[in-house]
Amino acid sequence: MPSNVHVVASKFDLHIIVAPVFATNTCILVTDDNNAIVVDPGAGVADQVIKLVTQNGWQVKAIAATHGHADHTWDGGKLSQHFKVPFLINEADRYRLDDPIGTLQPKDARPDQSVAVAIAHAVRAMGAGEYLKPDDIQTFGPSAPSPLLSTLGLDLVFAPGHTEGSTLYLTKEFVLSGDVLFAGSIGRTDLPGGDIGTMMQSLRSLATELNPDLTMIPGHGPSTTVAQELASNPYWKAAING
Repeated sequence: MPSNVHVVASKFDLHIIVAPVFATNTCILVTDDNNAIVVDPGAGVADQVIKLVTQNGWQVKAIAATHGHADHTWDGGKLSQHFKVPFLINEADRYRLDDPIGTLQPKDARPDQSVAVAIAHAVRAMGAGEYLKPDDIQTFGPSAPSPLLSTLGLDLVFAPGHTEGSTLYLTKEFVLSGDVLFAGSIGRTDLPGGDIGTMMQSLRSLATELNPDLTMIPGHGPSTTVAQELASNPYWKAAING
């Protein structure tokens, strides 16, 4: 996948920067009046995001995350501080911002085999820099909508299972599915805060909530469509038919 992908939508321009750590798809959504929101600021993308925003004269209004895992929040504090804007996250995943690597460490995992250790090694290997916790955090949830996101024209779809606070960002043209749905697969549920039963319930709900015509931008890997995944994703089909 190229390091910078540009998809034009009728309401938003969507720019994707693939992070050097775990290839997280960091998305910049730009409205037709040049307001922007950065979603899933992966480790090592801050400089690229700042350069692209500056070159195009966009006005960043917020940094946000589909969920609280380290590979989706690592550069969030740096970008929030640089642009002087809030960092938005589901209230159920806010605690992860205090220790994004530590909250990935399963209690029974060998120290040398956990995802937490793998991310820490990758961050160092790629020179992504230290984690900086955002100092302006705003949360949302089923009972606490985000006025800022609504103003920008984004809807939220809550889909716990990968984490407690996993959230999809929805426009009329595409959906940012985070690590809930990938092309041909779904997010893992064996990490702390994940739950396979909850994930299956979320997938069943998404089958009716998402327009099949939507382009789907996962948290990692290639883009796809809702229709394609409904027809061929074996995990989603199993959830629907289960």
